[in-house]
Amino acid sequence: MKKRFLIYSIAAILIFPPLCLFSQPTPKTREEIEAYMKVLKKKADSLQAAMKKKNNNGKTRNLSDTNKKSLVSKKTKNIEEQNLPEFDSIKARSLPKKTFTPAELNSYLTNLYKELSRKFPADAVASANSIAQKLNNSPVKLEAAALHAWQNGADEESILLIVKGAANGGDGLVLTNAGGILDINDLSEKAIPILRTVTSYSPRNVIALNNLGQAYTALGMRDSAMIYFSRCLSLSPQHPEANNTAGYIELKKGNKEKAQSYFENSIRGSFNLAAAIGLSIIFKDDKSKLKIAHLLKPKIKKPEYFNQFKYNNLPRQCLNVGEAATVRDEFNAFNKMMDKERRKFILLAKEAEESMGKNWAADLNKKTMDAISQGKSYMKPFQAMGSIVEAELGLGYREDKAGLEKFNKENREQYEKLEKEFKAAMEQLARSTGGDLCHKENELKNKFLPVFAQLNQELQSRNMLIENKYIDDLLYWCYFSAYDNNDYRHQFYTHANSYLSQVEYLAQVYILEPCKETEPKEIEQPQAGELKEFDCPASLQLSLVVGKLNVDCEKISFKAGEGLVFKYEKRFTGKRQSTISIGAGGGVDLTQKFGPIKAGLEAGMDMSVYFTFDKSGNCTDAGMKFSAYRGMGVDFSAGQRLKIDRNLGYMEEKIGWRFGVNSGVSFDVPDNPFMKEKPEVPINKNVKIYQGQ
Repeated sequence: MKKRFLIYSIAAILIFPPLCLFSQPTPKTREEIEAYMKVLKKKADSLQAAMKKKNNNGKTRNLSDTNKKSLVSKKTKNIEEQNLPEFDSIKARSLPKKTFTPAELNSYLTNLYKELSRKFPADAVASANSIAQKLNNSPVKLEAAALHAWQNGADEESILLIVKGAANGGDGLVLTNAGGILDINDLSEKAIPILRTVTSYSPRNVIALNNLGQAYTALGMRDSAMIYFSRCLSLSPQHPEANNTAGYIELKKGNKEKAQSYFENSIRGSFNLAAAIGLSIIFKDDKSKLKIAHLLKPKIKKPEYFNQFKYNNLPRQCLNVGEAATVRDEFNAFNKMMDKERRKFILLAKEAEESMGKNWAADLNKKTMDAISQGKSYMKPFQAMGSIVEAELGLGYREDKAGLEKFNKENREQYEKLEKEFKAAMEQLARSTGGDLCHKENELKNKFLPVFAQLNQELQSRNMLIENKYIDDLLYWCYFSAYDNNDYRHQFYTHANSYLSQVEYLAQVYILEPCKETEPKEIEQPQAGELKEFDCPASLQLSLVVGKLNVDCEKISFKAGEGLVFKYEKRFTGKRQSTISIGAGGGVDLTQKFGPIKAGLEAGMDMSVYFTFDKSGNCTDAGMKFSAYRGMGVDFSAGQRLKIDRNLGYMEEKIGWRFGVNSGVSFDVPDNPFMKEKPEVPINKNVKIYQGQ
């Protein structure tokens, strides 16, 4: 099977050139692909003839007209038009009626060699005999020489060498390849007796079964051919050649479903253009159903060239104003990462393009033609397959994207409409008065944000599904379709950058900042642990006609009247209370000034009713109080009417009591030891005195 398969593989390379040369535009539609296949098929026939002429050193063969026709006819069959050979009654009648025994087959081969030696050109016969002598007529060596001669276009030498090897006692594989070479060179009626004998003794020989089916097909005996193809495919269901010919036979009969099954199994076994063209014939009226990439996938294990899922974690949508700051940070971080990745792939694509050079296309075409003229292969293995699959992927991608155009357009129209509705609602809210407008604004934003998020998520999910569907395959197959490594690198980086561009476009987020109340700045209050009494550095005194005003850092107080006493006191620290008292009393203020120094005596006594108010103006306490005071000292003054005091050794004594409705009873006692309340001494040392709370 290996050698027979090798023959057909080489034939496929010669008959079917690459899908497109660089100088030709890349087919974009299935119709363009099919038309291009036909053009290249015709070119391939002329290129093959040129190669054969080159390999034969320009010598003209003296073949009979009949033999010329037979050798050329098989190479010019137009399988695109289902031009299978018609029934050849003359050749069919020449077939032996019986299956040969090994001895009969050996005699048949000996006679066949003599017959062909008389028909073939003398130089070809002499060349074959010379090679056979050098190889000591070894069947295995003659078989190898025959395959080499056929690959290099020396068909006559190839036929003579393989027949001679088979006649000299070749094994089943040599006999099988002898039948194959005879069939390929349109000597199918000579191949059938050999192959029929092999299959009778080796019924599971898949190669011989396929070769025999091909030989019967060449004579137009399609029913006989299908018998051997069925046996072959029962042993090897994905045999490419057997499936292909069986598919065209069924297609000729009008059985498209059976033909499709055969062509698809052929591609599953090994990609070939004959099967791809057969499927294109079946689906010519509905090109959307023509797919072959899925037939190749089970045999393909794609390496991870590019991890697209690294970029699939799009920034989350903003669902309420409380998330605005966090979502914006995530969005900015994602865009920064994407910009960095895109710049990387753009630079790599540019580097690959520069490596290709300005004259890359012209140089490639010249290199290709030089290879053809020298009889060498001018394309990479699987390049035709890669080009077809890549064209199919590109077409599928464009079709899927076109299918989303209507959805994408409607989605963005809804998005723009929603933006207008939101702006109108905000303007209407701004014209309203009363209530907490900032709170209403946040409620309005939170109402619209989930709708914006839903539209963005729908756009992202449907478009990312298509991007992820194709990117892996495009990056994989561009390696096979590329003409060289620089072309491959340029295609790879271009595909990757295109993918990242789509992802970056789809990463859309609508963010609305929360409304915050603008409040007047308050005086910063000290912490509880920092509330400490402090020494006031200054006080203000102002002597008036009707009373005396005292101001310091803790309070402001005004006292007026003799006999009838009115007093007002406002505290700046602590509970910030205000106290008004009205009562009766008297006092003396004897001071004398000597330059900046003031010395004197102050004494007085009063009883009054008082009322205390908190900082909000609410009455918190009321009651009666009595006080008697005296003091003396020396002040250093700076100023005449408003005096900032620096007390030097000022001493004051004060005694009195205070009864309040809420505050209770309290006493002011001078700082004399004998007047201080002494601690209670417990009578029983085992019982502690109650301290109260």
